[in-house]
Amino acid sequence: MDKTNAVEIDDPLKAPELDRDKQEAALKLMANGTKRLRALMFHLLEFENQVQVSFLC
Repeated sequence: MDKTNAVEIDDPLKAPELDRDKQEAALKLMANGTKRLRALMFHLLEFENQVQVSFLC
């Protein structure tokens, strides 16, 4: 069979190959997101503590 006009069909069960640069970028974004989330949670807890103290005064 002549494969000049053959069309390659993606196997839906085959996991896509990950681009290493994209994978590293995604990991960096996840790490940055985790740091930001921790900082946000810390600030929210600090704010909550300040509000509770102001109600006690």
